[in-house]
Amino acid sequence: MGMATLNGDLWFILRMAGPRTLAVADSLKDAGYEAWTPLGSSSKRKSRKPGVEAKAVPVMPTYVFARDHHLHDLLAEAARPVSAHPAFSVFRWDGRIPLIADRSLDYLRRGEARYLRKLREAQPVKRFAAGETVQLTEGGFAGMSGMVETSQGKFTLVCFPGFSTPIKVATLLLLGDEQAQATDLAA
Repeated sequence: MGMATLNGDLWFILRMAGPRTLAVADSLKDAGYEAWTPLGSSSKRKSRKPGVEAKAVPVMPTYVFARDHHLHDLLAEAARPVSAHPAFSVFRWDGRIPLIADRSLDYLRRGEARYLRKLREAQPVKRFAAGETVQLTEGGFAGMSGMVETSQGKFTLVCFPGFSTPIKVATLLLLGDEQAQATDLAA
């Protein structure tokens, strides 16, 4: 493998014990290396509490991808008897270090993006009390305040000044009175 191939458009694989996968990726990123492992989620029941707890887990435990221009540095890091990073090794196959084209990881990136989108959507939705003042955060009426008639999870009925009928609004587009005041102070 010549130096000409080390251009940053390729990745190589680091291997480690499964439970160390996220720790290795995070440690290397914190040290300035371009390292990545695709994330997914694992759900488990909370002990003695209702509901389940989602936890980020590596989709491919024991695998972390690193940019090829870090190869020599990470080979040296892996060979150190004492390191600032959790233990890892550089993956070799048939006496060589395989390099992976950036576009070959697109499938894993799309899967991770779906997981992150689901995680954001799964965030608990605030319920507002009847009579509470709320403010719209997006759309043509952003900044407009109204009074909650009822709040039922994803949607809230809001009475806005000048409208004779309550309007059904996606709850995630509303700020409570305290949140709106905090946002105004931050601006």
